[in-house]
Amino acid sequence: MPGKLVSELQDLFGDLRGPAKALIVVLIGMAFAWMQINHQWAEALVLVLVAIVAGYLFELIGTLFLPKEPRAGLLFLEGWVLGPAAIAAFVSGLIVVLAIDLTPPKDTDPATEELMKTLAAGLSAFLSAAFVSWIGEQDNTRISNRIRDQFYKKYKRATVYPPPNNGVMYFTPGSRGETAVYSSIQIGGWNFADRWARASKLSAEIATGNSIPKSQDEIDAALP
Repeated sequence: MPGKLVSELQDLFGDLRGPAKALIVVLIGMAFAWMQINHQWAEALVLVLVAIVAGYLFELIGTLFLPKEPRAGLLFLEGWVLGPAAIAAFVSGLIVVLAIDLTPPKDTDPATEELMKTLAAGLSAFLSAAFVSWIGEQDNTRISNRIRDQFYKKYKRATVYPPPNNGVMYFTPGSRGETAVYSSIQIGGWNFADRWARASKLSAEIATGNSIPKSQDEIDAALP
């Protein structure tokens, strides 16, 4: 019943994850703007630094869960986004400050006023494109690519038996475990929904052990 309710709400309102992220960044950005306006630059930068360190710590914990616990690992890997989110919020606040500081006085001549407006718009567009674009949840964002690469490091195709004991899980070629990580047909990409679908499939395959090779003959038979 809860799943049905969530599905119905998504049909009514759409996927609100992306807009919710944008709203959070804007709200935190307003707090950073207030701090910057009140000359609390050092405090604001310390908060950003703390968020970046926390993000990398979450990512490190996530890698410790891989490869045996993909869903738990993914939960912590998602925390890396704290760093880019803090930077995006800080830059959002900076855009507000720039908009205020570059507002031309009333007695400014038209040419100078237009130049200042163009400069403010250009800086805002650059900062937004460079630092705030992470909030999209499409494929090939910084967070999706980073998590994808972490999974690629921890799950690989077996070519020899027994596989190396190096903290990597090796799957039989073409098995469900391998396709859960590498297939772009069964699961489209590495956006938020897709990577959680991949982690769920991986967890099921690891639990059954069906994708783990048991002999060199099994690997050789599966290789093209």
